[in-house]
Amino acid sequence: MSAVRWLPSEASDAVPVFLLEIDVAGKQYRFASQAVSVTLDDGDTYSYAPGLDVDAIDSALDVVPGVDNTDSASIDVLGLPLAELYAAGRMLELGSGELSMWLPGTTWERRKVLIAGSVSSGEYGAPDEYVTLTIGAPPWLDGGSFPRGTVTDHNGETVTIPEIINDAVDDNTAGFKLTVINRSGDYPSRLLVAAGRIDVGGTLVSVYDGEGRLISAWAASGTATQSTKTTADARPYTVIDVSGIGTESTDIQDAWTGSEFYLRASAMDIGGRAGEGLSDFVAAVYTESQFELGADSVQRVEAAAPQIDLKMTVRTQATPWRVMRDEVIPLLPLAARTARGMLELFYLPMHSEQPSVGTLEAGVNVARVSRVRQVHTLRTLRSRVSVEYRGASIQGDAVAESPQAVILGSDTAIVRSGALPGVGDRRACADDLLPLYSPRLRLVHYDAAWHLGWLDLGDAVGITDTDLSLTSAPAYIVGMQHRTDGVRLSLLLY
Repeated sequence: MSAVRWLPSEASDAVPVFLLEIDVAGKQYRFASQAVSVTLDDGDTYSYAPGLDVDAIDSALDVVPGVDNTDSASIDVLGLPLAELYAAGRMLELGSGELSMWLPGTTWERRKVLIAGSVSSGEYGAPDEYVTLTIGAPPWLDGGSFPRGTVTDHNGETVTIPEIINDAVDDNTAGFKLTVINRSGDYPSRLLVAAGRIDVGGTLVSVYDGEGRLISAWAASGTATQSTKTTADARPYTVIDVSGIGTESTDIQDAWTGSEFYLRASAMDIGGRAGEGLSDFVAAVYTESQFELGADSVQRVEAAAPQIDLKMTVRTQATPWRVMRDEVIPLLPLAARTARGMLELFYLPMHSEQPSVGTLEAGVNVARVSRVRQVHTLRTLRSRVSVEYRGASIQGDAVAESPQAVILGSDTAIVRSGALPGVGDRRACADDLLPLYSPRLRLVHYDAAWHLGWLDLGDAVGITDTDLSLTSAPAYIVGMQHRTDGVRLSLLLY
């Protein structure tokens, strides 16, 4: 799915119309801020009844205080037979809705979706009273689970099969945590590696216990083998059969009776969710999501940050949104929103000026409606990652000596490599925090007529305002208020 972006020529003279579509129990209801008929690309027509009462709809990115990420909106509409629907046993909360803006003279497919998602919080009265609805797609409603594959361990408990993304296990891999699936007496017989088909037959493959004692290096002994199994829903995963490893040594016997085991391999080839680049990484995480992935936004991020590579292993089940929010976004200057029923990513580097999509000038095409306010970001950029390696914290210097070593012992381990403007090349691991953006961040609001309605969230613009001593100053659009008489732009100066 891609968000529609209006062309400047489309928005130059037209006055937009708010459109509302509600789907309850398979029946669609269409309302607008005025009665209109909208033609589709295939020539069919949708008729919208009057009755939609909308003054303004806010859209924003949650990167600074005072500009909230609006994932839902409260809407008043006259004519929706909500009382009849409830009387017939139909549940509004099981329905879906979409609020959009449409430019007369364009087709239905060119509408600009503002809010889309589930419908809730219906308030109603007599047929001549307005119905109030809430439409939206808050990210915490993501019912997907990642990773999803499970297997039963030697204790009869269900454990999650780790997922590897973007070849996270690579040359000189250290500390990859294994799970005991089966035991033979006191000793493990099969160890779970991860989902997918994984070749761990490098020149040197070693298994350590939780205290760092070497148990086996089976490229030399040849006593351990690997195989690919499948779950009940046909998901492949890789295991290592260690039943052939001798236990004559007292040290080995003691080590095998433990519960923690780690793999080190000089080379591993990955099947499954392998990919290249940021867009492949995000797509892999969102395979199990209930949100669609905004193709245009991911492509925009990939084009803006082609030098960034993310590698990850996930061991604990979570929604794809939690993985994105907790593990991915803190590593990159990203903002994300789901208000339009899909995941949209916005790349907002503030260490260097970005190419402007448009020029704004106070008194010419915009009017300032606020004073400038200095702001601080809501979060910091974690330039490196600190993860667990056999129960101990590995410091950055230890990994810097071997930049290909990917530490994967924790429940969720992720590594970002590649240069960020103003940050430099960073790899795992350390605990240092860097400010996400420039300390000179300022927020200011401008009003514009609908000829600038083609602008969108995340756009880089230049603003000139002689009263503020600004001349083509770089800024991002981090908030928009869509109204029937124009648009309000929240600009983040950096």
